[in-house]
Amino acid sequence: MGTYEATALSEQDAVERMTGRKLDMLYPEPITLPEKTPMLQVNDLSGAGLHEVSFTAYRGEVLGIGGLAGQGQRELLLTLFGVNRVRSGTIEVEGKRTHIGNPREAIRRGIALLPEDRKT
Repeated sequence: MGTYEATALSEQDAVERMTGRKLDMLYPEPITLPEKTPMLQVNDLSGAGLHEVSFTAYRGEVLGIGGLAGQGQRELLLTLFGVNRVRSGTIEVEGKRTHIGNPREAIRRGIALLPEDRKT
């Protein structure tokens, strides 16, 4: 609190007096991740309910897959976990092209699936 001339305070000082916090607490420095290393790379993946899906998930990232119900998210995850068959396209895990034919192979490659129905 206080009364100040408009030119007497820096922007940072004004924000600190208005919020009671230092500006760097409101906007901390972003965390710098190490070099982007692809952990999972999917190229032109097609299968049951999928048509040429591509994405890359990097080490340290959280990749969200969203959309309206019934738009293929479930089919994509089931395909990556080896439940659904891949018709075409490629899957790379840690830079190595791989074929995931069943859930056991997915688990061996470090892929897990948490189903939407947790009781299943």
